[in-house]
Parts: sequence; structure tokens; C-alpha cells
Amino acid sequence: MTGNSPRRPTTRGAALVALAVAAACARGADRDAARDSAGATPAPAARAEAAPGVVPGAPATSCPHDGLWRRCSVAQRLDQAGLAPRPDTAARTPVPFLAVPDTAFRVALGTVRAFVYTDTARLTRDLASLDTVAVAPRGEDYDWPVRPTFVRSANLVAVILVTNERQLERVQLALEAGPPRRNPDVP
Repeated sequence: MTGNSPRRPTTRGAALVALAVAAACARGADRDAARDSAGATPAPAARAEAAPGVVPGAPATSCPHDGLWRRCSVAQRLDQAGLAPRPDTAARTPVPFLAVPDTAFRVALGTVRAFVYTDTARLTRDLASLDTVAVAPRGEDYDWPVRPTFVRSANLVAVILVTNERQLERVQLALEAGPPRRNPDVP
């Protein structure tokens, strides 16, 4: 070869690269097959034994998927959004204008206070007199530690107390996506 001409791979070098790639693909396929067989979906008989409203094949601690929010489904949704929620008992003071107790979750840069209603009539009454911008009764102020953001999704009222705009958006999107869908396999 001359001094300035580019080197082209030899046939033997190309064959070695192809062989290495093929071996790596084979190892990956073996791992995928082993993982798939270990996490195979349960047989129809096993699925029939699942509790009502619980997703078949899901961990035993999973929340019912009945189309409504539950405290556990709020925690799961925040976790799935990558927010690593942790219980925040310090933030859990009663909010006098919301009839149900809240579950407070600490997220990296703030707190999410989730009020899960089981009674839609009570939820409707609470929201009728609420200023959703101030998150307080109309014409009144409430002493939130930071500017609150209100989210309503089905039977959930969430008050997001986060100062970081990106994290606020992540929490909003996670909760506004709606409650876990009803499991069609469960009557």
C-alpha cells in the first residue's frame, strides 16, 4: 500500500468481525429465551384463580384494576413515571375543604398530595366550592408551602407542590393519563 491510501479490511479480518457479531447475537438470543420462559404467562387455569380486579400474572401486591384510582395505584403511576415516590407523613395535615384524608408522596423536588374519593357525590360537593387555581375555597386563601397545582382525574384530586417545572409536568402527565384501566378479563 502507498503511504496515503486508506487501509481496507482484509477478508480474514472481516470474517473475524462477522464471527464475533454472530456469537454475540447467539448469546443474546439464549438469554432472551431463558428470560421469556422464566416469565411466561400463567396457564388459563392460573389466570382464572386471580382475585377480582387484579391483573393476572401481576405481583400479588398489585392494586385492583377496576377503573378507579387507589392510593397504591397513585404510588405505582408516580413510580412508573420515574419519580420514585416515598411516603411523606410530615406533609399529611388535614385540608379542611377536602372531605377525605390524603396520602402524601415525597418526590425528588416536592410533594404530591393525593385525595382518593370513593364517593362521587362527596367529590362533586367538595369541588363545587373550590377555586382550582388557588386550590382553596372560592374567595379564600390556603397556606400551601409552594404554589399548588390542581389535578382532577376520575375519583382523584391531587395537589402538586413542586417548584421544578419539568417535574411538575411529569407528575401532571402521569396522573392526568387517568386511572388504571379496568381489567377486561375480570367480570
